[in-house]
Amino acid sequence: MRRFLALVLNEFKLTRTAMPPHIVAILLPTVLYLFMGTVLTSPFWRMNLQQPKTDVGRALQAAMQTVGSPIGDPYIDLHIIEQNQPENLRQVIVVEKENGVTTAVQHYGLIDANQVKNLRNRLTAAALKLWSAALDGHAITIEEHPWLPRDYPYRLYFGMAILPLAMFLAAAISGSVLTAQDFESGAIQEERLAPTPVVLPVMARIIRLTLFAYLSAALLVVSGSLTGFWPVSVWPVALALLPVGLIGAGVGIILGLVFRNSLTVYVLSMALSVTLWLFGNNFSLTYYGGLAALLTRFSPNTYAVYLIFPHFFGRQVNVSRTLSELALTLGVVGTVLAALLTYRWRVREGA
Repeated sequence: MRRFLALVLNEFKLTRTAMPPHIVAILLPTVLYLFMGTVLTSPFWRMNLQQPKTDVGRALQAAMQTVGSPIGDPYIDLHIIEQNQPENLRQVIVVEKENGVTTAVQHYGLIDANQVKNLRNRLTAAALKLWSAALDGHAITIEEHPWLPRDYPYRLYFGMAILPLAMFLAAAISGSVLTAQDFESGAIQEERLAPTPVVLPVMARIIRLTLFAYLSAALLVVSGSLTGFWPVSVWPVALALLPVGLIGAGVGIILGLVFRNSLTVYVLSMALSVTLWLFGNNFSLTYYGGLAALLTRFSPNTYAVYLIFPHFFGRQVNVSRTLSELALTLGVVGTVLAALLTYRWRVREGA
């Protein structure tokens, strides 16, 4: 036990030899969250409507003000503009007569396709409200029953889903670069000569990397709390993220042992971390089916998101909790075992 504790302490000392990658690995998820949190599409869109002069135009104006989420939050930030205002805005709606039919003409400026889609959808929703009112008793009534008690902004889901990335990225980059540096500096020769069981140096590094991963995740949670959101229960979230950190640490060590070049393993760790995050069901890829849905099953991020979701939103995802825990456990066992075998192959056998 004394030897193992000495190895863990030495791991923390070795951090000084690779400070830049450690800093990047710890801070990058938080920087990504803070940046994306300001540019992510907001459901509350500004729409410009030229001052209506007819009853139909005013009815459309009233309908646009009622377009919102099932919980009631508005989706349209309606701005009434004067007729003589220059048409250099991103979008302007003008209600006018075309061939004797009242028509809402939507003019677009220099905007992208995603903005066109959102603006079009909101105008369509307002038009459907008018249509439903005109049908009166012949209309089909649509009732929406939201699963969650409130309308959460997407940045909360994004911040929650990026937590597994913070754990995996910090552990993988730090572990791969530090392990590669052992070969580049020649320090690996000391490990080859030391009569230490294989499991001790590997587990000491995994423990240190996992603790650093928690530092990255904690920084991200604190940043999220600044926007007014905090997990209801912190410790269950930390426990659910533990397997992701362990898997990331094991993968980082394996990459460092196999490629033995700091720059190479840094790029590979970054690419793998982002790939697992993208396919970690953070963007609802399961709804697309096929290959996209299949790939989500091989990312530990997917199962971590399933486990931490109720601690942010108060409801359990319709996925077996036991299945998620089993998948993460198998991932940890498989990754750690692979790291031990790779260490024996590269270090003890001198491959």
